[in-house]
Amino acid sequence: MAKNLKFISLLLIIGALSFCGNVYAATPGVTSVNESWQDSKITGTVEDASGPIIGASVVVKGTSNGVITDINGSFSLSG
Repeated sequence: MAKNLKFISLLLIIGALSFCGNVYAATPGVTSVNESWQDSKITGTVEDASGPIIGASVVVKGTSNGVITDINGSFSLSG
């Protein structure tokens, strides 16, 4: 009886864990810019649900042009 109880308990635990979904980090407020920005200045703030993210890297895709956010999560990129 004890052997069957352990086996059934194990099956229940495995079954319960199989219904757990994957957890992914969300990227709220991220948008893409499809226009040429070479002569402009882009500013913004990087935040999550807890508030501003300090020290986040913001890089222009496909380039080495990038900055790190300040203590308020703010950044400024010049083209």
